[in-house]
Amino acid sequence: MNRWSLSIVISAIILSVAVLVSFSPCLKAEFLNWDDDVNILENPTVRSLEPANIKRIFTESVQKIYIPLTTLSYAVEYKFVGYKPFLFHFDNLILHWLNTLLVLVIALRMGMAAAPALIAALLFGVHPMKVESVAWVTERKDVLYAFFYLIAVWNYCIYRQKGSKTHYAWAVLAGLLSVLSKPMALSLPLILCLLDWFERRSWSRRSWMDKIPFVLSIVPIVWITYAQHVRNPIGDAGQAVLIWVWSFVFYIWKFLAPLVLIPLYRLPQPVSLTNAPFLASALIFLVIAVSVAILRRNRWWLFAVGFYFLSIFFLLRFDVGVDLNVVADRFMYLPCLGFCLAIGYGVGQIVQSQFGNAAWRTKIYGLTALVLLSLMAKTWMQTQIWKEPMTIWNYVVAKDPQSHVGYNNRGNIYNEGDRLNEAITDYNKALELSPQFARALNNRGIIYAKAGREQEAMQDFNKAIEFKPDFEKAYYNRAVIEERLGQYQEAFFDARKAKALGAPVPDDIFRRMEKRAIQP
Repeated sequence: MNRWSLSIVISAIILSVAVLVSFSPCLKAEFLNWDDDVNILENPTVRSLEPANIKRIFTESVQKIYIPLTTLSYAVEYKFVGYKPFLFHFDNLILHWLNTLLVLVIALRMGMAAAPALIAALLFGVHPMKVESVAWVTERKDVLYAFFYLIAVWNYCIYRQKGSKTHYAWAVLAGLLSVLSKPMALSLPLILCLLDWFERRSWSRRSWMDKIPFVLSIVPIVWITYAQHVRNPIGDAGQAVLIWVWSFVFYIWKFLAPLVLIPLYRLPQPVSLTNAPFLASALIFLVIAVSVAILRRNRWWLFAVGFYFLSIFFLLRFDVGVDLNVVADRFMYLPCLGFCLAIGYGVGQIVQSQFGNAAWRTKIYGLTALVLLSLMAKTWMQTQIWKEPMTIWNYVVAKDPQSHVGYNNRGNIYNEGDRLNEAITDYNKALELSPQFARALNNRGIIYAKAGREQEAMQDFNKAIEFKPDFEKAYYNRAVIEERLGQYQEAFFDARKAKALGAPVPDDIFRRMEKRAIQP
């Protein structure tokens, strides 16, 4: 084995140990009461690999997101272990580990030496912002789409450098599999154009034709999801711009200083330049724009900013709602790659500069190692927050006492454990913070219904539907109360509405309500 090959093998071993150790606590984690129920535990398509069920997986969306390959991966795991969480978490970790190895080989393919490539891959692999995507089973779609996305990028690089049609075909196939895992793969054709620019490829008819198969295979699939999530910006155009700028800067700031990471972030209020977070974001945005102009000949910096923007711009918000995540750590899973590569390259350049003597080289690599070890420690601690539902929601409300979602979700845990007074307290707190929060109203109504307080339950279900007219669970829960009160026609109407919206209304209960509704 020559020296170059040995350095790559050593780099891969160091990378593997760092990633697997950093994320090891997630192997003991449970499922969460935060979308794991909808995506896995209560998702009937996960429970069978029969052809008819696989057809359902590829023809239905989950939470209005078309992710058939991700759902299929859950179904395969269920086939072997049922709902034992270890395998689900193990597979998330293995996918993330493979992604870091792909980052290493892509960095090498882009011309980096072994040491800078290892730094870039380590930064990508052990950064605390990755925890949400790895430790949360629902976010399998992040690590899975990134896996195929990176395979597509790697194969495209080989195709560009060697002219291999086989690698081009693999790139197109991987791009298709990526978008079947998560719609964020929409950015792939744009990133391939960025790679062409980075490698100084001339903009010819051939270079544009190379992207057509990617566009034709990715965009129609993304549209399935996008059509269900079209939102209008808030009425004030100035506020819309400020929210967009704030979210643009948010991810970069958290990547550079991941000191406090929480599953749910709230938009600062009020949305105004007089509010410090928005003023600071505007200034940082201006600095970034100026840096792009000044460093326009630095291809690595432009590549880093370009990769970030092109892979996240369609997730940058113009508006905010009661139930809308304005920003989330998981959205930065792949868009941070450009910064990781640029930082790795930058460290390599510093080592080779006038400070490249042995003493300085030791200091620079030592400082880099210290930063990476600090990130590993932060990741290891952050991963433990995702151990179980109570752990995560206690952490959320401790870090952000104004989190209405945090109180609601902790209330659900109390409810499931028949700690109803504590559940009511948390739901009340959630509604105090966000009076139009439909889910908290629905959940509190369920407890009132259990206690025989039908009128209070009806009031909560009515309000939940008023604030969220497509809330299928609230319609069904109201139907149950209406039937209990002898309002049979109203009950059947609501049950039919709930079923049309996708609520799992039991067939026997639906037939009973229908029968009672048509009786004279």
